[in-house]
Amino acid sequence: MKARFPLFVSTLMLFLLAIHAQSQSPKMGVVVQSTEDNSEKSTTTVHLLNVSDKEVTAFNLSVQQTLPDGKTVTSSAHTQDTLGGYLLSGKAFSPNSTVDLQIGKTIPKAVDETLVVDVVIYADGTAQVQNQDRFKDIIDRRAARFRALEKVDDAIEKALADPAAEHPTASVVVQLKAALDDEQKKADTDSKRVIQGNGSSAEWELEREIRDLTRFVNRNQEAPLDEVLQRNKSELARLAPHVQVTEIQ
Repeated sequence: MKARFPLFVSTLMLFLLAIHAQSQSPKMGVVVQSTEDNSEKSTTTVHLLNVSDKEVTAFNLSVQQTLPDGKTVTSSAHTQDTLGGYLLSGKAFSPNSTVDLQIGKTIPKAVDETLVVDVVIYADGTAQVQNQDRFKDIIDRRAARFRALEKVDDAIEKALADPAAEHPTASVVVQLKAALDDEQKKADTDSKRVIQGNGSSAEWELEREIRDLTRFVNRNQEAPLDEVLQRNKSELARLAPHVQVTEIQ
């Protein structure tokens, strides 16, 4: 019996350590390294460090407050999506590098305040997610850009293939305005967005594309639609892996 007791204790300790490890929150690939308060501007500079071995294309920092009654609330959230830079250069928030984020100071009503990185999205199409709302917002914005480019390409292809289209660029603008009307009708069914007076990401993207092409129409010029089409197809190919993201632990 004496010979077996140390083995039993060791096994029990390993078992308890395993349970303890499993109960911990997963380590996020981006962590808060340090903070600096600026009392004059009422801001705090948060120094974030990429502790993963991958490029980070987006993250979210939440400010969590513990109130006097013991409740924990998220008083603010700060999202940074660096996918655009990554698509251009292949670099975004690189391993072992830091990014500074300025956040406004909240009203000191909390007993305790904690900065939490609760979303990290990587360039390989994976993500660590502890805040589903912020994660969905990031992916929705990316998907809106993707869908807008698809609609632009579809409109250009139809205009270029139509022998009756005397002004292809103007034809593309008409088609995109119709697509924008459809998006706005969808927005009318979203009571929350109507109350807030905010448009959807899809609307913003389409409006931007319409403005760019309308400049040519106003100058009685044709946009280089073939070039726009090829450029958009290239962006779509690069953007696609970052719209369908897989959550990991």
